[in-house]
Amino acid sequence: MQSSILLTTLNAKYIHLNLAIRILYDLNHHRGNIFWKEFTIKSDFDEVAEKCAKYDIICFSCYIWNITQTLEVCKRIKQISPETKILLGGPEVSYEYDDVIANNYIDYIIVGEGEIPFEEFAANYPAIENVPNLVYKKENEVVFNAQNIQFDINRLEGRNPYQYDNPADLEKKVCYIETSRGCPYKCEFCLASLDNKMRYLPMETIKENLLYLMKHGKTIKFLDRTFNIKRDFTIELFQFILDHYREGNVFQFEITADIVHPDIIKFINEKVPKNLFRFEIGIQTVNQQSNREVSRKQN
Repeated sequence: MQSSILLTTLNAKYIHLNLAIRILYDLNHHRGNIFWKEFTIKSDFDEVAEKCAKYDIICFSCYIWNITQTLEVCKRIKQISPETKILLGGPEVSYEYDDVIANNYIDYIIVGEGEIPFEEFAANYPAIENVPNLVYKKENEVVFNAQNIQFDINRLEGRNPYQYDNPADLEKKVCYIETSRGCPYKCEFCLASLDNKMRYLPMETIKENLLYLMKHGKTIKFLDRTFNIKRDFTIELFQFILDHYREGNVFQFEITADIVHPDIIKFINEKVPKNLFRFEIGIQTVNQQSNREVSRKQN
């Protein structure tokens, strides 16, 4: 009998959605034993633990805003159901995992990009010795099966990770979309700098998913670390939004301000209606010595 696996997370607010667990569910739900559910950091931890403990394996998506609460929930799950296995993934456990795996209520950690390791884990459990980038305990020793692998994001072609949501619910949520992974910069304080190779999803898939979110959602945030790296790509998607957005849509982009191409500025000034676009600009510091110390290049 297959072990039941729950993909879950504690979002910062009720209006937020988690794209990572939706992608993992979309890629693996054909196995028939994988489920997904979201909670928030304000949820009653005992209730969350009770709901999660019904599954054999619980996989939490971990970030800076939810790691403390997630570990508390994990502790309570183990108190209810000691035989339940708990796996953590996400940026907050990918790079400094020693203290986390040391907890007796954490069984596994996936380090780095999760698609390939999770697929291998789900396919082979309980034989997990060869799962790439998995941290686990064996005879009281911590084992890390480090492998240099990278998910081919072309495998996301034609896939819509939001197809499992009730479309009516998306209107009340902040919907996240990614068009690329990686970052060309090497700022030492940022986890994004560890993935220096830029990879883009197929443009047709980006547009299909964007159209779906524009139709059913309201606020759409792009997860790309620097959305404006490629001039033509940026303008093409801006134009696509202008051609298809509906009243009430709002779009947020994370950009690097000092490299914005003049053509992009011109496009926004001439074509984009007021209040349609929001830009998140992380300046960090205007002190050039500080910039040099952390390998951040900016004007």
